[in-house]
Amino acid sequence: MRLLYPILGITLHLISCTSHGQESKSFISGYVKDVKDNSPVLYANIYLKSSSQQGAISNTQGNFKLLIPDKFIEDTLVISFIGYETQKIHLSKNNLHDSVRVFLKESIVVLDDLLILGTTPLAFLKEAAKITSERCVSPAVLNAYYREFVSKNGHFTKFADAMVDYYVEYRGSKSSKVQVRVRESRAKKQEVKIETPPSGGDFDIPQQLDIESLPFFYDAQRKLDFVLEHGDNGDFYDFDLYEVTQNGDEFYKVIFTPKEAVKKMLFEGAFLIDKETSVIHSVQYILPESHKVYAKVHKLPFGYRVQPSAMNIYVQYQSIGESCHLKFVKVSASLHAFDKKGLDITHVFSNEMLVNTIDHQNPKEFDGSELWRKKSIMKQGNNFKTRFWEGQQVLMATEAEEDIIESLSSTKNSSN
Repeated sequence: MRLLYPILGITLHLISCTSHGQESKSFISGYVKDVKDNSPVLYANIYLKSSSQQGAISNTQGNFKLLIPDKFIEDTLVISFIGYETQKIHLSKNNLHDSVRVFLKESIVVLDDLLILGTTPLAFLKEAAKITSERCVSPAVLNAYYREFVSKNGHFTKFADAMVDYYVEYRGSKSSKVQVRVRESRAKKQEVKIETPPSGGDFDIPQQLDIESLPFFYDAQRKLDFVLEHGDNGDFYDFDLYEVTQNGDEFYKVIFTPKEAVKKMLFEGAFLIDKETSVIHSVQYILPESHKVYAKVHKLPFGYRVQPSAMNIYVQYQSIGESCHLKFVKVSASLHAFDKKGLDITHVFSNEMLVNTIDHQNPKEFDGSELWRKKSIMKQGNNFKTRFWEGQQVLMATEAEEDIIESLSSTKNSSN
């Protein structure tokens, strides 16, 4: 049952990806916060000065963990996020295992309305999406860490992560080709008793986000079309174009918001575009409170009803000179299940992928026997030969997420 597909019209595919980078036990971890109000800085970039490819991203609590190959032990750690002053920390053998506390100061940002001769903010955004899709290296094999969570009324019920390989081939106007290969994985499932009215009972919704879906964000043009599918000509959205300057780097920022008078389920968000290359740096869009009330209610057997209650997507691209590739994707979606008897359960599905390395010199399609064709990696269970979550670049979990992860047994039993 793929409720989110008819509901949101999204085709998400999750592909297994594994990192072949050098394993190292040296690491540095910490958190990134706003110096003014102590709030976490989400999705900040943490990388090594000598190798921007050797990097991590802070999670929703601002926490990060970066593994350091031996040859970079004396390197410089760079912490950056658009809108803040970049910080640099010199590494040494003495501080590698320290917890780094980083407080970023909001930079002096120039936000001036721009008048670009002969175009509109929407036309400018469409051109940037087209350029980004065309400049993403293709074909390529992405070696990535992938993770998925499922929760019910705030309690985690399922967790799985894996090292996966994605074969991605951008095909212009045609649908891009994506293949998935799962290298190693682990999974955990736990029963959670939901307190509902006696007549309400319990209800489970199958996994809604595919492992194959995240690499499809490689095609920025199609993803923009998805966001604006109901207002392709700007009829349903207001667009604002700004210029953002940070530490000498210049970006365009296109903010789109649904028009208040439009009674449809629409998104709001912002695109950051590199001014020099016209390549999209990042994009985030959400389902705002003002328009999620228009989400369609879907009727299921036995009187159940399901309605989307939240959607949050963040995508970031990594530049390689004039080219780029997908670096990080996080998709979170909520479905509210209810009925006339008092059922009231909200399921949250969260998938994220962090690309560690990319092979675009000699990429090869995967053999048919290697392909992962299932929706979730839960069914592969605990199938690992190494403690990949310690020996590769991975995404730090939040404290609540760590509870279910730590409950994983070291045995390699299957999870259904």
